[in-house]
Amino acid sequence: MEKLLLVDDVEAARAIARLYLKDMDVEVDEAADGIRAVELFCAGSYCLVLLDLEMPVLGGLEAVRAMRADEARANRPRTPILALTAHDDTTHAEACLQAGCDGILVKPLNRSLLRETVLRHLAS
Repeated sequence: MEKLLLVDDVEAARAIARLYLKDMDVEVDEAADGIRAVELFCAGSYCLVLLDLEMPVLGGLEAVRAMRADEARANRPRTPILALTAHDDTTHAEACLQAGCDGILVKPLNRSLLRETVLRHLAS
């Protein structure tokens, strides 16, 4: 079974994502802050990371940079990382892509879009 890393400091947001993904063939690891997300990422192997951008302790963009640095240091293949954000604008999107994100999902999450996105990454 493939593993997905879900990172959001809001428990309710993680609960909704879990509910949307519950009958899919994917195991979900969770983190509530960027530091824990980077720890899990460095220790594990994920088919996809869903990462909130606005978190305490270590923000999402900083976490993405740390994850990409770990991949480079360990010569690991690139893991798709999608930013979870409430900001739907091009300036914000550009910052996400420059930090190392592969795309963006806008909150509130759309069940169908989330499931289609996860399925696409499970297949690849």
